[in-house]
Amino acid sequence: MTNGNETSTLLEEVTTELQLGAGTVLEGGQMVDLIEELLRSRAHADFETLMVPQEGPPLVYDGIDGFREAWTDWLEPWEEFRFEIEDLIPVDDMLVLLVRQVATTKRGGVEIATDSGTIWWVVDEQLRRASFYLDRRAMLKAAGLAAPDRPAGG
Repeated sequence: MTNGNETSTLLEEVTTELQLGAGTVLEGGQMVDLIEELLRSRAHADFETLMVPQEGPPLVYDGIDGFREAWTDWLEPWEEFRFEIEDLIPVDDMLVLLVRQVATTKRGGVEIATDSGTIWWVVDEQLRRASFYLDRRAMLKAAGLAAPDRPAGG
């Protein structure tokens, strides 16, 4: 089990190594290449990637190759795609990233943007799982950073 200090240290090492921080903008393929390189030195033997849709069960991909497969599939329909990192937050044994995804359609060049996020779980100072959420509120709840839903008028 990793404590918050180890997670903070890992976050600092990773952000320094990859030169990431709030305000960083990465093209889609560039992000995949950077993270894949990072995983080669810091991934847990049982690393997995989860693509968490707004509804339904997550898609699970095993290993570093699974990470690339998941993101190649996600990026394929778009003419252009970029990630805008808004914040990086260490939380217990997790690294939480608030991200804005901005994509341009192949047909018509329409730009679409969504606030999303990812949770990276740290086990034994290695990256064990990355869960990518289109629904930022669901991601914040999964990370324990959002209050539970309240009834209307409550």
